[in-house]
Parts: sequence; C-alpha cells; structure tokens
Amino acid sequence: VDPDAAGRGAGGALLDWGLARAAELLADDSGLPRVIRVNVPDQDRAVETLLGARGLRPVRWFSTLLRPLSDVPLPSDPSGINIVTWDAERSDETLAVSNASFVDHWGSAPMLPEGWTQRTTGFGAHQATSFMALDGDRVVAFLSSHRYEVDDDASGMKIGWVNHLGTLPGYRRRGIASALIARALAVYVAEGWTHAALEVDNDNPTGARGLYSSLGFAPWRGAVTWEKPLF
Repeated sequence: VDPDAAGRGAGGALLDWGLARAAELLADDSGLPRVIRVNVPDQDRAVETLLGARGLRPVRWFSTLLRPLSDVPLPSDPSGINIVTWDAERSDETLAVSNASFVDHWGSAPMLPEGWTQRTTGFGAHQATSFMALDGDRVVAFLSSHRYEVDDDASGMKIGWVNHLGTLPGYRRRGIASALIARALAVYVAEGWTHAALEVDNDNPTGARGLYSSLGFAPWRGAVTWEKPLF
C-alpha cells in the first residue's frame, strides 16, 4: 500500500480478495491438504497484523545473506568432481538434479520444464557465472547465478545472486556446494561485482545456513511465510 494511502483499509480489502480467490482456486475433490501461504518481509508489522487477524500463522523463516567480494575463498574442485561452466545443452538433466535435490525441502514441489527455463534463462539469469559439478559425465550438483543491474543504484552495490544451488543427496557432505560457491564468487569478482547474496531457509535440512556462514555470508534481511489450512 502506498504510504500516503495507509490506514484506509486498502491492504485489508486486497488481502481479503486474495484469500477468497485462493480458496476458489484450491476448491477441488483431490483430498490433498490445501493451504494458503503468504511471504512477508520480516519488518512488515502492518501486514503481520492483517494476516494474524485472518487466521494465518507464521510457519517458516528465511534469511537473505550478503557478503562483500573481498577475501573470497580460492576455488578448487573436490576429489573426483569437475566443475564446469553452465551448459545449456544439459538443462533437462540439471532440472532432474534440482528436483531430486529439493525433494526433502519444506514447501518444495518438482519444477516443470517451463518454470525451469524461466529460472535459468529469464530475467536476471546469468549463465556465464553459473556452474555444474560433474562426476564423470553425470551432473551431480549445480549453481545458477542471477544479476539485477537495475538494483545497483538503490542498493549501492553490484550484487551477484546465488539464485539456485542444489546437490544430489548421495553427493552431499563432500564439499561440492562449497566448491561451486567459491567458483562463483571468484567469477563475480572478475566481473567487477562488489557483493554476493543468496536466500536460505533457516531450517534447511542440509545445514545450508551454517555452510553459507562459513563462506563469509552474513544476515542482511529476512522474510516469514505465513500459512492458513483451508481443508
């Protein structure tokens, strides 16, 4: 809501319309649990009040982490793994790796090819600073970068985003994700960018939050997911 129009009920009216429309879209006889979720910046107390009054409750917390591109770790490939620049010809294979990597993550659902294409080639996608990790000729992990130059003036930074990072479950705890991030950070520096950022579920089951902290990322801002079961 435009700050000049705050306090006149516009936000509540829009939220009520959205909740009603969501309920319409979810009305079916599938028998599956159905919920409405709303993601809110953690400093937006006004929206939290509106959500709480309508029966939603906070269920998950996320952080955006940031680090300056100084003193970046020296990139190296883990034993038996070869890290290569993103290969668009292997997009379908990497989509399968992504879906397998996130099957145990809260709120995750398999991504369809259309959504994957948008994520890896659409606005902000930066394949020149994205990477795949190979075991022989098999993709086992990946890192997809994004870059949004339109934000530079407002943020006062040139940020390279680690937009999407995944490792097959059988290849975790081998330093592959760390190696992918180190490779990306080194290339971000070469591009002349000043900072790197990423978003993480604070309760990520892989311990990603601790990994990112060990690589120099620190809290910048956050968001909360609110939820209301429908049926």
